[in-house]
Amino acid sequence: MRLRNPRLPLLGLLLSAACGPNVPAEPGDTATDETDSSTPTTTTSTSAEPPDPTTGAPLPSTTGTETTEGDPTTSTSTSTSDTGDTTGEPVTCPEGQPPFTPLWSTVIEPPGDAGLEVIEYQFGITTMADGRLAVPFMARDGFTNKFGPGVLLTSATGEPLGFHQGDLLPGSGTVFAIQRDVDDSLLLTGRQSWVMGDETPEVKWVARFASDGTPKASAELVDWKAAWWLMGQLDVPVLLGLDGEAPVQMARLAPGDVATESIEVVSVAAGKLGALASREDGAALVAYASESGDTSRVILRGLDSAGDLEWLVELDRPDLPHVIGAVAIPDGWAVMAGDLNTGTLRLLARTAGDGGPLWEAEFAVADDLGLPRTREMYLSGDHLTIPVVRKPAPDNPFLADRTVEVHRVSLQGATLDVTPLPGAATIAGGRFLFTTLGECGELIVMPRSHDEDPVSGERLQLSAWSL
Repeated sequence: MRLRNPRLPLLGLLLSAACGPNVPAEPGDTATDETDSSTPTTTTSTSAEPPDPTTGAPLPSTTGTETTEGDPTTSTSTSTSDTGDTTGEPVTCPEGQPPFTPLWSTVIEPPGDAGLEVIEYQFGITTMADGRLAVPFMARDGFTNKFGPGVLLTSATGEPLGFHQGDLLPGSGTVFAIQRDVDDSLLLTGRQSWVMGDETPEVKWVARFASDGTPKASAELVDWKAAWWLMGQLDVPVLLGLDGEAPVQMARLAPGDVATESIEVVSVAAGKLGALASREDGAALVAYASESGDTSRVILRGLDSAGDLEWLVELDRPDLPHVIGAVAIPDGWAVMAGDLNTGTLRLLARTAGDGGPLWEAEFAVADDLGLPRTREMYLSGDHLTIPVVRKPAPDNPFLADRTVEVHRVSLQGATLDVTPLPGAATIAGGRFLFTTLGECGELIVMPRSHDEDPVSGERLQLSAWSL
């Protein structure tokens, strides 16, 4: 595996024209979802080397409604601290709220700094060890017209603590995944591309940020074939490369570094969408869909804590062309799969020992509110919690017409209830929903935004709900 610092040979290129191509839609999206992809941005580069990474950009105002015990109060605040540190106050988790009580909601305005004048929030949100939230973004430097990934840190209740920008590259790019490592540092993976004559060079990279948001290191993934990937945590972070055309790959990241210890082709078949889940004993499940001609299969790979294959199950399921998520359940795994084009989503429960069948159930279908989309699910005691977003007008991503609901499913596959979350998606955006669990076990919801100021960038809505 060869690694290069992307700032050296790649940024030494003189670009006759650096016009960023269309940033791809979320992996696995069909042509009907192209309007949900990130808006392409035209850039021009005249400098071969970017400035050093910057951190701690001035913070935006934050407006929104914060609610406790269901009693909303409207507040407007301006944050001036850019340290990314928490307040140090002890955390007192609320008790006794009914499920899905709104706890707080906030809209974070663009940073308003020329160095981050075009910002797009990317795929994912994660919770830090101390309860802070981390959201990846791509931003354009207003002085150099170059793009770079970064991390927005907020408090446990969504107050912004700092925008931290990493290395800058020409063209435009996408962050595909964010993962918190065991040392509380943050790993981002993505790709960058630009136009140079008749060619479109592309850089695939991995970047690490310290827990306070400081950029630590970045490297190009030279031998990485996958067009996109996701990350999960075994004893070290793991990249799972899924392309739709290239063989499925897996790479383990060296502890505390951005280097990959090895890249393995885990399937000669191409994979699209997918999930990586792990359990406390170190075992893991890799799940993805693979198509060959008219045949669609669901591939399940059971791994031990070292990442070695223990069992393999291949299911011929033409009705399940997309694998979306997975989570460990008692004595097994639950896998979300379905057809995103028709909006039919199912759960497959499989045994931990050999991937044998436990049960299967449908949990969401298209209705008048739109096609269901989801990415994460959680084991909540004796049931699964699955947040879902619906959008009735996929051809217009700029309408604030999305609805968010939570499906609760028993560990035997029965739907217990479906609960709407009013006000969870009030700003315009597409059919992407990202969630995480807060430090008190609350559900934190982040719909992907398209509510963009042409100068300063996107707004971001975060909200929390009891479970």
